[in-house]
Amino acid sequence: MDVSQYSKDDLEISVSDRHLIVKGDHIERADEQPNQQSCRVEHHFVKKFLLPKVYDMDSTKSTLDENGLLKVRIVNKATQEPKFVYHVPLDLPCGYGN
Repeated sequence: MDVSQYSKDDLEISVSDRHLIVKGDHIERADEQPNQQSCRVEHHFVKKFLLPKVYDMDSTKSTLDENGLLKVRIVNKATQEPKFVYHVPLDLPCGYGN
């Protein structure tokens, strides 16, 4: 996600329920001089992304590179190997496979 207009301190990344929320707030103020108009420019955004039903919060990481590209990595636990195997019995109708 391109956040090049924002510094690290302007950004907030959080997880609420199953949503990853990225917020940016940036305020620029021109130097105020007596008897002159001042200028203030504000940039705000909020982006929400739906997360998988099962994810590994402990492995969540975010990086901001020198070009202003924000990357957030969240591991979907559903793609990980199962910790156990459960064999489901298969019932065959009478006379099948004889």
